[in-house]
Parts: sequence; C-alpha cells; structure tokens
Amino acid sequence: MKNRAIMMTAMVLMLFSIEASADQPETLITCIEGVDTSLNYGEYTVCEFNDVTDGDKILFQGQANDVIRVEVVDDFSDTENPEFRIRVNDPDSMEIYHTTFDDRHRYTKTLEKSGEYEIVLYEQNLNEVGAFYVLVERMNPVPPVTALPYDTSVCDTIIHYGDFDFFTFCGVQATEVVLNFQDVDGNPEFFIEVWDPNGTRIYSKQCDNTCSTAPISIPFDGTYLVGISEHHLNESGAYCLEVICNTGDCTCPTGCAGTGGASTMGRSPEYAASDLGKHLAFLILPLAAIIVFGLRPRKE
Repeated sequence: MKNRAIMMTAMVLMLFSIEASADQPETLITCIEGVDTSLNYGEYTVCEFNDVTDGDKILFQGQANDVIRVEVVDDFSDTENPEFRIRVNDPDSMEIYHTTFDDRHRYTKTLEKSGEYEIVLYEQNLNEVGAFYVLVERMNPVPPVTALPYDTSVCDTIIHYGDFDFFTFCGVQATEVVLNFQDVDGNPEFFIEVWDPNGTRIYSKQCDNTCSTAPISIPFDGTYLVGISEHHLNESGAYCLEVICNTGDCTCPTGCAGTGGASTMGRSPEYAASDLGKHLAFLILPLAAIIVFGLRPRKE
C-alpha cells in the first residue's frame, strides 16, 4: 500500500512539472563588447555603451515580407541615461531607417529582402554611457506561439522592458470577440494589439490594470495574432488574458490554427506561475499529502 501511494504521488508531481515547463522561455543573448551580436526572432540582448564613442551592432536574419518590430529600451535600473542614434541596414548594406531618440523606441517594418540585417546603435551626443535592451520580433507570418482557446485564461509575464508576448486565436467570419485582460501585480501599463491573418492591425488599446477590449469584428476566418507589451517600455509584471466569443458562433473551422499547440517564442520562465500553474499547485500538493499520509496503516 505504501509503495503504491509513493508511486501515485510521483506520477502526480511529474504531471505538474511537465505542465509548468511546457512552454519555452525567451532567450537572453550575451552582448560581448567589440563583437557583433546575432539575434533570432524572439531573442533579446542587453548591451552597453562603455564610453561615449562606443557603438554596438546587432544582426538578425530576415526574410522578404516578414513584418518585424525592433525595440530598443534604456536600462532604467542604472543611473545612466544615454540618448540614442539608430540605423538599420538591409542585406545589401543600404540604409533603410535611421532616427534619434531619448530612452526608448519601437520600429516596425515589412522587410523587402531576404538576408542579414544590421541594427547599429550609438550615443547620439557622444557624452553619455549606459546599458540598454534590444529585441527583434516577427509579427507576420504568424510565428508558432501559445494559443488562446475561447473562455480560457492564459497567463504570462512581461519579463523586461522591451518584452513582447504573442498569442493566437481562431477567428470566425461575422463574429465578434472581446479580450479580457487582468494585470496580476499592478505594475505595468500594457498595450494590446490584434492583427488579422494578413498581418493588418485591426485593434489596439492601452490597458493600465484590468480592462476589456471593445467588441472586435472578425472579417474572415483564420488565425488572429494578439500582441502584449508594456506601453511605456519602462516596467515589467505578470498578467492573464482571455478571449470571449461576444456574438455569433465562434466554432473554429477545420484546419484553423490558433486553438492549440506549444509556444516556441514570446514566452517567459514565469509561465510556471501562471493562472493554470497556481491552480494545479494548490490542487496537487494537498492531494499528494493525502495520498502519502492518508493511506498509511492506522495504529490500533
């Protein structure tokens, strides 16, 4: 009896550990001074201007027609506040973008060529140093990300200032959906975006804490992409998200993606502490105790 109880406990705890580690975390790539840093979509790095004339180069592989977003954010945890100059070069070393900014910047672009792109960063006034985050994400074609089943809360965490989390749901033509958003720890001011299957952004909203979107009309069947980021790129924190069928029959057509599948980007290690993880923990630990101790032979 005791051996059976121990085996049952091990199986239950194994189930919990698989669920907690099912989604893959985003990857921090080390930025080495004097060496170009290569990023894949979804990866990020933390570089630093070590002197006022320092410059850093970030490389990424892009495909023609990829819709990408580059985010550069000052590391507000230090006391330095560099002012940035950014330049983006295409695979033929042609400049396709440049600007200056104070402490944070988002750049969205549909790539015209396939190959290696360069992001070059300098301190614009050559008078300050400091650390900063760089992130490169792809919004379209839709990457394999965590799905949002209808009426199910999914939780994640903005783990750094420039973090960008993606989810998908199956949209059905002529229906309306509502996204319910719950800030877990009350820190960030979130920004919610929704893209249709063609990559056109059809909705955006700033959400300070708890909010719901206006009803979003679904123009045609397909996989819709939801993006969550920190609106001001200066805070981090946890949240939960849910998609509700507001009007119509949201039964997904055969072959529609966005209702299941594992995540391969846009996820954080804190997913283990998600809404589902918490509920499983509260259920499993007492159950394990009951199995181990409740089945022990009673003393006469």
